[in-house]
Amino acid sequence: MKSRHRLWHGRLWVSLSILIVLVLVLAVILRPKPIPQDLGQLTSQKSN
Repeated sequence: MKSRHRLWHGRLWVSLSILIVLVLVLAVILRPKPIPQDLGQLTSQKSN
């Protein structure tokens, strides 16, 4: 019984974290911001 409750609690936290991530992604998509040059340089360095 306790183990089952713990599993459900863990699932609840996982779903909560997924929801938060989804909301953050939506916020970023709905509010497009100009990409900083530093970020662009970082990505170009990684590709190279």
